[in-house]
Amino acid sequence: LLEMNSEWLLGRRKLNEGVINCFTSIEEHLQNSKKLLLGLEILQKPVWKDQIGAEVKQLIDVSMQLLNLFKMTDSRIEAMSNAYIKDATKILRLELLSTASRISQNLTTLASILSPVEKEEFIRWCECNADVTFAETPFDIASTIRRNLFDKLPTCVISSATLTIQNSFKAICEQVGIRSEDINVKTNQFESPFEYEKNALFAIPADILPPDHPLFEQNLPEILLKLINTSKGGVFILFTSYSMLESVYQKLSPILIEQNLLPLKQGQMSRSRCIQEFKEHKNAVLFGTDSFWEGVDVAGAALRQVIITKLPFQVPTDPLAQARSNYLTKKGKNPFMHYWLPKAVVKFKQGFGRLIRSNQDYGAVICLDSRLIEKAYGKLFTTSIPKCPQITKPLNELLPILSTFYKGKSLNR
Repeated sequence: LLEMNSEWLLGRRKLNEGVINCFTSIEEHLQNSKKLLLGLEILQKPVWKDQIGAEVKQLIDVSMQLLNLFKMTDSRIEAMSNAYIKDATKILRLELLSTASRISQNLTTLASILSPVEKEEFIRWCECNADVTFAETPFDIASTIRRNLFDKLPTCVISSATLTIQNSFKAICEQVGIRSEDINVKTNQFESPFEYEKNALFAIPADILPPDHPLFEQNLPEILLKLINTSKGGVFILFTSYSMLESVYQKLSPILIEQNLLPLKQGQMSRSRCIQEFKEHKNAVLFGTDSFWEGVDVAGAALRQVIITKLPFQVPTDPLAQARSNYLTKKGKNPFMHYWLPKAVVKFKQGFGRLIRSNQDYGAVICLDSRLIEKAYGKLFTTSIPKCPQITKPLNELLPILSTFYKGKSLNR
């Protein structure tokens, strides 16, 4: 056992050194890229095919040696007559075997992702943030879900507040492989228990500049401040890019502090701590992006206004989005209608849903994107949210309406 322990320490050191060398090579190759699409043309380059590929293969060999060593150690301990040693080490042995097995499986998966072969139905990529992450997923998950879920279960219930687009289940059915001609599909929508028509407003400034206008971002802080003042804080401002969030936050935070409002910015603390601070202050203004559009629950008067700065379309330069778009084009489908637009509508519904979380909640959602009123697809967004009064007026007419709405609600509570 002492001899095997020495071998284990040597193997562990080799594995650690191999991981450091391999991922250092990957980070150096990525340089400033946060996300890299691993297409065939990338994986066939010498640095990936020969250098990194060889390092991954070596890691797999070392991990398999460790796994076999753990199995031999486990077998020898089980063969001992000393029951105390067997019982005392049982949990540790199981954990070591499990860990070694996972390491080996993950490295084998990594080798598959980095394999320089064509995988037309799959998208592979690498992300470099605090850690280096590799991933592979099918472009189209419909057949996978259908084969592993719908074809195996007699009944399946799918429930969510954001399944429909313009009261239609067509998009979600297409995404998950539900075909009405060969699956008995029943759909239903249930009215929300919350009184949106009484307690919520949805507003669009009619004179807002288009989001791609050079002056849009320059005018944004002033517009946001005017809207924040109508509710005296208690605001979520949802952005689609962190750079815009940072720019606006830097301009508004000193002014908000002077007005005794607490500015909170995504990233300055954990999300849970940020939400806790928001709830406790009552008159805070939270600047958030991606993760704050969904999964955040602030019931009560602490949140009484949600401002959506832009429609949440994915960044067009994102390599994953581009790859999915190209895949749909090859399949003869319109990428905008089958990918970009449905995802944006669902995200928009999630952002809208941050406002009303209980029967006592009230407030307004304001969207500062002129595409809602100027583009034909704008109705897909405005008709997909819960029914409530929708107001489209110039900003100078909209502000007093919002102020009156908030005064009325505060007097009645």
